[in-house]
Amino acid sequence: MECPDHHDGHDRYDWYHTKPTHDGNGKQHMQKIRALGHRIQAAMKRFLTHHTPPGMNMRGEFAFFIIGTLLAFLYALGYLVRFADAKDALYRYPYGGRKILDPSAVMPDFERVFDCAWAGFFIVALCMTGYILYHYLYFYQNTKSIYLMRRLEQRWELHRRCLTAPLIGIGLSLAFAALCFVFAYLIYRYATPAVCLPEHAGMSLRGLLFGVGGV
Repeated sequence: MECPDHHDGHDRYDWYHTKPTHDGNGKQHMQKIRALGHRIQAAMKRFLTHHTPPGMNMRGEFAFFIIGTLLAFLYALGYLVRFADAKDALYRYPYGGRKILDPSAVMPDFERVFDCAWAGFFIVALCMTGYILYHYLYFYQNTKSIYLMRRLEQRWELHRRCLTAPLIGIGLSLAFAALCFVFAYLIYRYATPAVCLPEHAGMSLRGLLFGVGGV
C-alpha cells in the first residue's frame, strides 16, 4: 500500500535540493564576472606598464581626466536648459496656463542656443596636452633615466611612454565634444516645431560645420 506522505516528502526533498543548483549557477556567473574583471584589470596594468613613464603614479592623471570629463558633461547639460527656455518662448499661455504655439515665433539660431556647450571637453583636451610636457620632464628631472631611454634599441620608446596616455585622453575628449555637438544639433533640429525653425536650420551637419548647404 502506497503512502502519499512518502511521495510528498520526496517531492519536497527534490525541490529543496534543486534550489541550491540555481544559487550555484549564480555563483558561477559571479565568479566569471570577477574573473573577467581581473583579466581586464591585468590587461590595463600591462598596457600602462609599457605605455607610461616607469614609476610614475598615473592615478592623479586619470582622476583629473575623469573629473574634468564629468564636469564637461555637466556644463554641456546647460544646453538643454537654454533649449528648453528658447522653445518655451515659442508658446503663448492665453487661457490660464494652456500652452498654444505661436506660428509667428522663430527659434533662435542653433549657434546661439548651443553657446559653446562643448567648451569643457576642449579644456580637458588642452590640459591633457600639458601632461605630455609633464611626462617628458619626468624623465629629465625625476627618474634621471633619459639617457637610458635614448640608448634603447626601440627609438620610439621614450615618445610612446610620454605620448600614449595624453593622446588617448585628447582623443576621447574630442570624441565627446563631437558627440555633444551632434546630439545638441539633432535635438535642436527635430525637437523644435518645424514652423518655428529659422530658414537656414535645414542645413545638414556637414553644412553647419563646413558651410556647405543641403538638407
